[in-house]
Amino acid sequence: QTSFITILAVQKTGQMIKKKFKLLQVLIDKCVAHDYDQLREALSMKMYYLSGKQRPDYIRKEIFRITEELVAMNQKVPALQTIAFDWNIPGFIWKSSFYETLTLLERRKYIAFPYEDFDDKLYVDNPASYDGELPYLSLIVKTVVYSKYLEDLQKEEKELLPVSATTNLVTVSKEDSPSKKIVGK
Repeated sequence: QTSFITILAVQKTGQMIKKKFKLLQVLIDKCVAHDYDQLREALSMKMYYLSGKQRPDYIRKEIFRITEELVAMNQKVPALQTIAFDWNIPGFIWKSSFYETLTLLERRKYIAFPYEDFDDKLYVDNPASYDGELPYLSLIVKTVVYSKYLEDLQKEEKELLPVSATTNLVTVSKEDSPSKKIVGK
């Protein structure tokens, strides 16, 4: 009898934790959508002002910058490593091993947080404002946003690269092969 009640209590606790992490996922998805849209809009404006020749170089530099930041965040907070690889899976915050990487205190904070009280404006004004109550929230969002953005940049680089490489090939071949006069017999 006692073991059956214990099993039910554990199942109920597990369901409650999963429910809390689903609420966390909704919150993260909302923050990611906002921050990603801002980043993409900024890139679009920059691309508008850059010339065609400047764009590939800028995109390469941006890829390097974002990659450096992602690596630094993952080294600083090992819990982010699970997210770095699983962010594109729906419900990744629960389906990855993120929960298992948290300390007991961090788990309790996520479970105890009143998700309905989350203030979007406070987050927008200062993304790290909730990191005390929701450990690593700003870094989780940043990891997902930067991972999506990096994929976009890599696609854009591929689209720009053939045009750039072809132009360079044509230019190089014209400059490197001087015209020869052929003298007949």
